[in-house]
Amino acid sequence: MDGVTANIRLGELHSVLAMLCAIEQSGTVESPKIRQLYRTALDRYSQAENAAAWTNASLSIIDDLSAVVTAPSRDAAIRILLGTSAPFGPPKWFPESCLSISSSALGSSLEAFGATVRLAREWIVEAASSEAKRRIIQQQSLGLLSLTRRKALLEGIAVRDWPAVWESASVSDLYFLGSSLLEHAPAELWNNPALLAMRRTASQSVPLDVLGQVAPPLSGCAAPRVRRYQPYEEYQRHMLPERVAERAAELKFYLAWLADSSALPAGALAAITPTMADAVTSKMEFRDLWDWGAALEAYRGLTPDTLELLMNQP
Repeated sequence: MDGVTANIRLGELHSVLAMLCAIEQSGTVESPKIRQLYRTALDRYSQAENAAAWTNASLSIIDDLSAVVTAPSRDAAIRILLGTSAPFGPPKWFPESCLSISSSALGSSLEAFGATVRLAREWIVEAASSEAKRRIIQQQSLGLLSLTRRKALLEGIAVRDWPAVWESASVSDLYFLGSSLLEHAPAELWNNPALLAMRRTASQSVPLDVLGQVAPPLSGCAAPRVRRYQPYEEYQRHMLPERVAERAAELKFYLAWLADSSALPAGALAAITPTMADAVTSKMEFRDLWDWGAALEAYRGLTPDTLELLMNQP
């Protein structure tokens, strides 16, 4: 078996195993049933003698999963199994069992997150006319961005090429840059009333993990975690695309930034998230399984106009 074929087959098997883990963690299916589905999946793959049979095995496994619940389609069944869509009522991307915080606390989380991102953006703009602030950006962006994107950021600041600047950094990059500035920027550079106000808001001690990725291989935890990971480019080195996919799974970061920028109430965020997610994923066009840039490009398509349009839909 050649390397490409082995990689594809391992990817399909790994996806099935990851899905079974996610289903068990969602609590929608009991552990004995999960073990039965696991054994059935391995049996199907072990009996596949060629590429066509392997593909049929993967499709049959999806049918096995879909048969566990009553749903109008495979997609609906998988959503129910993963806990993102209940048989009745809207899906919950921020389930209370996962949050364990009140709506007011979630609102504070969005406010602190938004202030941290906004602080980084303001500092970057001021760095165009302040050599001292530009040096701080140089220091704190080291290791946060890849060498190529960091160069684009710094060169863009120098010539005030703002489209290039914002293209070089994602919302999560800006958040972690803002966090680094809060911790390391010297006191004498906080000489702007706007920056001081942002620093006060961003310094609130509030839980932010609900906005993070669910990425066990990266964070070591099956719950959402806000963690500073290596640049996206580092995860392209892995044979399987799981890690780069988890690294780029930042839809909630972009939704949180959009919600804060649009003054969207915290309670409304949970209601609109599934619709926004569907709108984003339907526009993603990947060149390959490691194309994290396509995901960020789709996230950047989330605008206040998009939000207003979707919220006004019947």
